[in-house]
Amino acid sequence: MLIVALMASIILSWPQQVQELYADILSPGLASWIQLAFSLLFLIALTASILLLLELKRSNYLDKFGNRRGHIVFRITSIVTVIAPILMLQLGLTAGVTGVMTSDFQAIQQLHAQQVDQDISSVFPIELANETPISVIKLHFIRWASIVLIIFLLAPYPARLIRRYLVGRGGAMSKRPPFASSRFYFTIIAITVLATIVFALPYLVPWLNVLFVVPQYLGALALIILFLALATLHFAALSDLGDRTGYPLVGGLFGLAVTFSFWNLNDNHEVATVLVEPLKWQKVDPSSGTILPHVGLEKKLAGIHLEKGWAALRGGDSRLPYLEEAFADWLQQRPAHAKERFKGRPYPIIIVAAEGGGIFAGAQTALFLARLYDRCPRIAHHLFAISAVSGGSLGAALISSLVKQRTELRQGSGNAAAETCAFNHTTPAGPLEDKVRQMLLDDHLAPLFAAGLFPDFMQRFLPFPITSVDRARALDKSIEQSWEKAMPSTANYFTRPFRDHWAASGDAPMLLLNTASVETGEQIVIAPFEGPGISEREASYVKSFFGRTGFLSRRYDVALSSAVGLSARFPGISPSGYLVERDKGPDGDPLILPTRSVRFVDGGFIDNSGGETALQVAAALYELIAHKNRNPRLSGFGGKPVALPDMAIEFHVLIIGGVGGVTQEQTLRSKAIWGSLSRRDLTELGAPVTALLNSRKQRATSAIQGIHASGVKVRQTSLPWGYINPPLGWKMTPRTLSLIATFIGTPDRCKGDILAVNLTYRLPPEMQQNELALRYIELLERLSNNNCTAHRMIEWVN
Repeated sequence: MLIVALMASIILSWPQQVQELYADILSPGLASWIQLAFSLLFLIALTASILLLLELKRSNYLDKFGNRRGHIVFRITSIVTVIAPILMLQLGLTAGVTGVMTSDFQAIQQLHAQQVDQDISSVFPIELANETPISVIKLHFIRWASIVLIIFLLAPYPARLIRRYLVGRGGAMSKRPPFASSRFYFTIIAITVLATIVFALPYLVPWLNVLFVVPQYLGALALIILFLALATLHFAALSDLGDRTGYPLVGGLFGLAVTFSFWNLNDNHEVATVLVEPLKWQKVDPSSGTILPHVGLEKKLAGIHLEKGWAALRGGDSRLPYLEEAFADWLQQRPAHAKERFKGRPYPIIIVAAEGGGIFAGAQTALFLARLYDRCPRIAHHLFAISAVSGGSLGAALISSLVKQRTELRQGSGNAAAETCAFNHTTPAGPLEDKVRQMLLDDHLAPLFAAGLFPDFMQRFLPFPITSVDRARALDKSIEQSWEKAMPSTANYFTRPFRDHWAASGDAPMLLLNTASVETGEQIVIAPFEGPGISEREASYVKSFFGRTGFLSRRYDVALSSAVGLSARFPGISPSGYLVERDKGPDGDPLILPTRSVRFVDGGFIDNSGGETALQVAAALYELIAHKNRNPRLSGFGGKPVALPDMAIEFHVLIIGGVGGVTQEQTLRSKAIWGSLSRRDLTELGAPVTALLNSRKQRATSAIQGIHASGVKVRQTSLPWGYINPPLGWKMTPRTLSLIATFIGTPDRCKGDILAVNLTYRLPPEMQQNELALRYIELLERLSNNNCTAHRMIEWVN
């Protein structure tokens, strides 16, 4: 019982994503009131469930401690287990009021309000202090409702009411019927089944897609509390029945789930694939392999003796283009006016590295690039590729899709907008940034929780897989629905095949979405090209997802949303995924080819910066340019001649994010919760975990350092960790999004002349030794760097 209460308390207070959910509920609006009502209703159900579990276990305390002492221990345990989740919810609520702003940032806001220096403070927008205030009415309502609930639960009446329900009027607990046979428990089973069906139907029945909004209507917080309440009741019923029969039903049920998982009997985390080129069957003579016009088709693939038959299954003799070929084709098709603008000087090519980190990483990537495209549309002729990881993949896919749509709409209407670049905008956001903000504020967490806590959780106890209820597909579908809502009556690129997204003739940047292999520990790049593979002289510079040396034949593809999801498989939240090649047999019967790929997880396991792939791509293209079309990397791989325009080329790398934030984020969270306790103090368990986390972080750091040491021109923008601490999840509040939008960089706020001096001496003398004032200057320097990075990006293409 204490374990159940402890788990509920931790879940309702500690995760920062949960604290962000509290902040979302406290924001103004009718939708948040509805979510608040459901959350409080389910919280009452959760506390009642814990009370019921306690009453079922009352006799155990009396038998163990004796009658009088047992009553005392039971009463103390009841108070702790019932009140702890409510009190911990209040702690999470308090953190939600503060939001993602740290105490240092709040203090700096007060200092900034003094207008220390007009020139300096122009870097830091004063309007941040008034962004999206919380609803004080809601805050007081929740706190008073919690106090009333605690007082009610401390009274003896609720326990007596539950006891009377269990044993009847005047009955004894020892003679009561099993709770599992009660009419109330059958109702709980019906509610659980109904919730599971409702949350599974949008994936099982396409025309019931309207039910997909139900989780977003309830909210992620309400779904968490509902699951805890139902799980407690099921645990109570099974535990009570186990005590009566002498069989450990709870342990046996979970042991069965572990057994099913160990033997892969119910692994439903198959990534949905798109069959691009169906298998072509021929009528052959099984004995000779001769093609005959009237011979029946063989039912089994093994009956085809044509040697090229198996080659055709893997993609035939053809292949996807190599990276160098795709780049040369793209460069050749840049508009003549763009090339003419750089006549006599190097043509800039930009490659972006976007770090991972859930929705905040998607926000910083999409917002920063949207501002560049809004202020300078001609950047589309220079930004070749985005190497993204995890949440950064979502941001990269959003901006690439918006640019693709804008290009297609202009071509369709025949109105090509003048490609002018402006450093100053009178409006706070352009059209692309407006759409990005709208889609980033959508709730991608509630559908993921609904699928994960109900149908996909039930899947763990079945000995066969139901791939449609894989919780990873909930995130894919949520991304698709977000685009559908923001862009009605337009092409939904997230539902289309990934390789159809990029075209050498288009303006949308190529997406290089990084995932990782569980079995081999390799970085895998989902991209519209394939690596040349491994020769006797040199290993592949990138492990490709598609093609002959990849994990999926070129006859198949995945949806853009699935590619983003594969790159963003957080451990515990999203499961590892695998690929299966499905086709049709000679008579149209379903056919599963005898291949199953390795498992794929979040690309941040290997390199969370995206920098390693960006550097590899830049190095490969630089080598192509340096050898004047005689690229030794393609030698021996059947590469076709690569023709490049006769022009000088200069490579630039833009790094969005910074691995230093990972360290600061972990430090802030651990200090806030555990104080001075460190994993290093737990030498047996903590030291190995710390080593694994630090080695992962160090690899990302090495990737960023490698870019800076490579010789290419580099600019970097990152959030000021230590001042804001955004959630690692799939839901954020408007206040968090506004903070990220302000901090990530705006070209018109670049104050290069301010950076030319030591900012400390711009402060009044009496403040120059003030630690808070010095931290204020540190924040200003970070913001100024981000703003000037955006400014420099526009200068590159002007």
